[in-house]
Amino acid sequence: MEIENLRGFVAVVEHGHLGMAATSLRIPQSTLTRRIQRLEAELDCQLLDRSARPIAPSAAGRIIAEHARTVVGTADRATRQVRALLDGQGGTIRIGYVQSATFGWVARLLAVARRRKVDVELQAAPTIRQLEALHDHRLDAGVVRPSSATANPVGLRSAVLSRDTLHAVVPRRHLAARSDAVEPSDLAGEHLVLYPEQEGPGLRSLLDGWLARERLSLARWPVRIYDAWDALSAAALAGAGAGIAILPGPLPPLPRTVTAVPLVAAPRLELALMWRPVNDSIIEPFATALTSEVATGT
Repeated sequence: MEIENLRGFVAVVEHGHLGMAATSLRIPQSTLTRRIQRLEAELDCQLLDRSARPIAPSAAGRIIAEHARTVVGTADRATRQVRALLDGQGGTIRIGYVQSATFGWVARLLAVARRRKVDVELQAAPTIRQLEALHDHRLDAGVVRPSSATANPVGLRSAVLSRDTLHAVVPRRHLAARSDAVEPSDLAGEHLVLYPEQEGPGLRSLLDGWLARERLSLARWPVRIYDAWDALSAAALAGAGAGIAILPGPLPPLPRTVTAVPLVAAPRLELALMWRPVNDSIIEPFATALTSEVATGT
């Protein structure tokens, strides 16, 4: 299948009108019609219901449209990246990020990208999923929690972006809300709200080590531990009285019903940028620019 025929078919499906699709592609309508006819002849089936208003894809057309969008999109991204490489700037980078990086780091990533005239495709995912995507070349870089990796990443470069303090998010009526810091003993007998163990093992491991000073352990926690998939949900559960949420900074906007108190001798959770080193890729200068800003405190 020729990509221009697929591109024309996708345009017709999206616009529901041959004339509008041809205008969007900046080609004569007769040229677009021939491209659709060639595609239908190649597949030996009708892809469009031309009697419908707007024009709609047939059952076979819906299948082709789904895959054609992916093919055309991939080809367009590849073309932009090659042109950007030859021009020495621009291009597109696919970057994953852990949920806690939303509050501050995503803005810094995008600011660096704008200055370098780079487009960024953002994908929120836990560390383990990002490392899988980096390995499979579905991501170019990821903002991750290294301690959540199940094994040492092979073939990746990394740079620490921050070392974030852990906080206890407690209801304002809670006794700990009037303290400067939370001790391990303050959590004994309390319900906890944490990221799920399979998605945030680094946080749990760090918290477990901190609790060990009082011979406490999450594995033998006497009361309930609730799972929260993101920081906002964890804070909301804490505000509702479900338990004390343990979150790394930077913290999300918190409900008025809760306050954040650092853990005493505050343990820190590393946040890092990891990427696949490719000499002729735009990811290397981008990573250098971002990590340089961190090093200089910009």
